[in-house]
Amino acid sequence: MCKAYIRICIALALFCVLTPISQAAAETITALVPKYFPPQYQLNDSGKPSGFAIDVFDTVAEMAGLQVRYVVKDSFPDVVNALHAGEGQVVPNSGITPKRMEKSIFTRPIETFSIRAFKRATSYDLTKLADLRERKVVVRRDNVGVTLMQDHPAELLHVVNTNEEALFALLSGAVDVWIFPQHTAQRMLMESGLEEHVAAFGKPLQEIKRAIRVRKDSPELAKRLDAALGRFLQSDRYRQIYEKWHGKPKPFWTIKRLSWGFAAILALVIAVGMILRNINLRKLNRQLESRVRERTDSLQREVAERRHAEETLASFKSTLDRTLDCVFMFEPESLRFIYANNGAMAQVGYDANALLNMTPLDIKPEFDEISFRQLLAPLLSGEVSNHVFETVHQHRNGALIPVELYLQYVHPEPGAPCFVAVAHDISERKQQEAVRRINAKRMQLLLELNRAAHKLSEKELSKRSLDIAVAVTHSEIGYLHTVNEDQESIRLGVWNDAALKLCTAVHANHYPISEAGIWADSFRQRRVVIHNDYPTEPSRKGYPAGHFQVLRHMSAPVIGEGRVHMIIGVGNKETPYDETDAEQLQLVANEVQKFLTRWRTEEALRESRAQAEAANRSKSEFLAIMSHEIRTPLNVLLGTNDLLQESHLTSDQQRQLGVVHQAGEHLLTIINDILDLSRIEAGGMELEMAPFQPAALFDAVGDMMRIKAEEKGLAFVVEIEPELPAWVLGDESRLRQVLINLLGNAIKFTDQGEVALQVDYVTEGSLFLITIRDTGVGIAPEHLQQVFEKFTQEDPSISRRYGGTGLGLTISRNLVTMMGGAIDVESAVAEGSAFRITLSLAPTEAPVGHPEAAVAEPQEPMQMTPLRILLAEDSEDNQFLIRAYLQKTPWEVVGVSHGLEAVETLQRKGPFDLVLMDIQMPIMDGYAATGAIRQWERQRQRAPLPILALSAHALESERAKSLAAGCDAHLTKPIKKKTLIDAIQQAMRASRQPD
Repeated sequence: MCKAYIRICIALALFCVLTPISQAAAETITALVPKYFPPQYQLNDSGKPSGFAIDVFDTVAEMAGLQVRYVVKDSFPDVVNALHAGEGQVVPNSGITPKRMEKSIFTRPIETFSIRAFKRATSYDLTKLADLRERKVVVRRDNVGVTLMQDHPAELLHVVNTNEEALFALLSGAVDVWIFPQHTAQRMLMESGLEEHVAAFGKPLQEIKRAIRVRKDSPELAKRLDAALGRFLQSDRYRQIYEKWHGKPKPFWTIKRLSWGFAAILALVIAVGMILRNINLRKLNRQLESRVRERTDSLQREVAERRHAEETLASFKSTLDRTLDCVFMFEPESLRFIYANNGAMAQVGYDANALLNMTPLDIKPEFDEISFRQLLAPLLSGEVSNHVFETVHQHRNGALIPVELYLQYVHPEPGAPCFVAVAHDISERKQQEAVRRINAKRMQLLLELNRAAHKLSEKELSKRSLDIAVAVTHSEIGYLHTVNEDQESIRLGVWNDAALKLCTAVHANHYPISEAGIWADSFRQRRVVIHNDYPTEPSRKGYPAGHFQVLRHMSAPVIGEGRVHMIIGVGNKETPYDETDAEQLQLVANEVQKFLTRWRTEEALRESRAQAEAANRSKSEFLAIMSHEIRTPLNVLLGTNDLLQESHLTSDQQRQLGVVHQAGEHLLTIINDILDLSRIEAGGMELEMAPFQPAALFDAVGDMMRIKAEEKGLAFVVEIEPELPAWVLGDESRLRQVLINLLGNAIKFTDQGEVALQVDYVTEGSLFLITIRDTGVGIAPEHLQQVFEKFTQEDPSISRRYGGTGLGLTISRNLVTMMGGAIDVESAVAEGSAFRITLSLAPTEAPVGHPEAAVAEPQEPMQMTPLRILLAEDSEDNQFLIRAYLQKTPWEVVGVSHGLEAVETLQRKGPFDLVLMDIQMPIMDGYAATGAIRQWERQRQRAPLPILALSAHALESERAKSLAAGCDAHLTKPIKKKTLIDAIQQAMRASRQPD
């Protein structure tokens, strides 16, 4: 009876519970879902909706007593449009935003997760979200990351279709950052065994809450679903569904914790006694049964996860097959390839079947097995995470392909560990590096030949030029033959040493071109000709007896003034000649013509040059005397003009004095140029070699000339190679003179546009390549060879318009030549000119004691105190001028007219504080007078007076002679008032400083 009663009660209870459900089951709602939005939505193998959102909504609908009919749309925007159009009542899972809440009703949240930024674990420079700027970012299409990154630069944003493509783009280095939901990303990384290679950084970009979205006109349905969802979220079923689609968190109950718990329970059982033994054992049995069930469920999930991981790995390999990079995978033990993508197969020329039976050693000729395993050892041990190095891959046809290889040891899960190699073809980069090296080598060899050319005979110069052509084209043999002026015959010239050793054939000195073989085709076609299979050429003529075999051949014409002067040829390179070789040979051919033309000209002028140099020395001596005689009255003229400008004059008078001053300065510039030229031609110019900082020199000259350019309305551009040596050995002042001269000309002859100073540097040979360009009037081709001649300008109209003596370029070329360099020019009328200086300056150390980091403190102006000054000057005009200069100072000036009078006045009418000593005076000159004063001071044990030499001689040797005689400084006439006063104050300041 009791059992029957219990069964009846249970049946009634079930009826009460199930009756509402049965009644509600009749109600069906339409849910709108997108076709693919994993892990929320996707279609299973049978084409039906599945995913986290589907499993959750099926359970909630069941608990709410509802049946669900799913309608699949192509995208999430299509789902929203259909919901507003009334095609369905519900979206099972949608992100909550204020804008969406205006048009829909949302239940309580189903899940909350963060959108994070992920990086490679080795990208240590990425620590915060601000670091995303100017970085390449990848997002998955139809994911919230696209919206979050909509303001990121388009060229830095990569949008892909799948999660696997996004992860591979990050790992391969194609991008720097991956934007994705954190829980989904971490599950992918855990399943792929890549947790240690990818890490999140910075704060979350956004927190997303997702809930069931109900149409605005169905509030009752929303309440019903919300109530059911509240019960569902508290159930184990929610946890099971969540772990199914988002991954199971690491279990709290580890074996160690279980062991400790079991020990605690055992101790508790012993403590309470045997009375509770049976109860505790039953309780323990129930716990163990629960653990077994959980473990069984866990194993089933692990099997499903492993299957999903295998599918993910297959998808990952499929993605690799679609990339352009070359990717190889091989086993650690056997080294046999286990995978190669399409790019890898294309690079080495083998198909997949062939590669799977090969090892990396089959395509890496520079490695043997021992050295290759030594390379892999640090990766296997974990000492390093990856190797990046340059090597070569050998194509199936034998060609060697330079590559940059990224090699890493990975542990995929599931699957066995393997090596992954990503290879980038760097053939183009290597070719460009080779061209740069051969250009530098050619330039260095030509520069060395240019320096030695004046010591060589014509034959030696030709042979050295030929050796350069052989070297830069990597050839074995070479020849250089002259084409006679009739252009119908060839005079055989020189062969290189290798050709002479191989060849015993006897040749006539002259050879008719009509009888020459294909080796003379460069003359006929007036261009470089290449024969890479010389023995099989159909038009080739036979060899003379004793001639060596030619396998490959290339020749170029040496053209000048519209005709071919020479033919230069090379041969028997180990590999075929290409366009780079042809370009190098033609460049050498062009220089050969310049060298030989210059040598022949110099040879023809050598005897007359000796006579001219003697005449130049006489002329220079005459110019020095004339310079003194001109400078003396010019000193009075300019000085008096300056004094008049300081007086109260009308504006017209000031303007007239300005004209006089400008004319005097122009006359002084002409005198200085003539003196420089005379010193160079007389052999009296010597370079002062000392360490200096080239970058500082170029910057200083650029800053100075920029002012002049901007005054004329011109743009001034300075481009200096940043890797210049800190210090070089050379004559800084003469190089500055050349730069100022060339830049001054560029500014003077340019009315609009720009003037540019460009400095490049070649490490091999320490070559400075200095280019000065302008957009000025330019030079006609027929005048290019004359611009460096003294007293020469392009035409009289240029001289009338711009002025000048025509000495600046002559002096600049001579100075550059003295420094061991070369200068040339390219120009076009109305387009501008480019002057190029090639100069070798050897790197050196900073001078001992040089305060490289110190900044000189400015000297404060010296307070003018009363001085008694002795002025020795034979010219009454100059005495008048100097007295006038010093009239407004508290200084007394005592004048004498020659050196002997200066010595006697100093001894008898002293004391004096300073002496101004003219050099060229009657009876006793300034040198002798200074020596007598210094001797008298030593005899009387007097402190030496400051003596300033005043001279119209501007030569450096005159300055050195003044200092050697005992003068403290040397001032060159004409002397400015400020220059004189500053020199006196500086001398007095130096004399009062303790020794």
